[in-house]
Amino acid sequence: MISEEDLIIRVCRIFGVLRAAAFSKSRRRELVMTRQMLCYVLRREGYTWRRCGELVHRDHATALSGARTFREHLRCGDRLATTAWREFNLKNKEDKAKSWGVEFENKACYDYSN
Repeated sequence: MISEEDLIIRVCRIFGVLRAAAFSKSRRRELVMTRQMLCYVLRREGYTWRRCGELVHRDHATALSGARTFREHLRCGDRLATTAWREFNLKNKEDKAKSWGVEFENKACYDYSN
């Protein structure tokens, strides 16, 4: 298992944000997505929702929502999310850590008209 600290450092570097900024109350897109990706990665590593929330200075429900939102961004092919995810996986391969595959789809994920 990759340490909490290593995961936090990696995700913050990928988005080019400082740790303090990532855990601030800011709603800037890259900061929100940093927190969401971190919750997604931590959960996939086996952390509880409660611990995921603690690590991003939020509650467990926000951690759960953030991870689900990040997964949806990946599924829909959001450029920022998919670029960050690919970079995270490249780093994992370099470190010979496990890499998680995610299927990306290019469809209108937010079209609720149907």
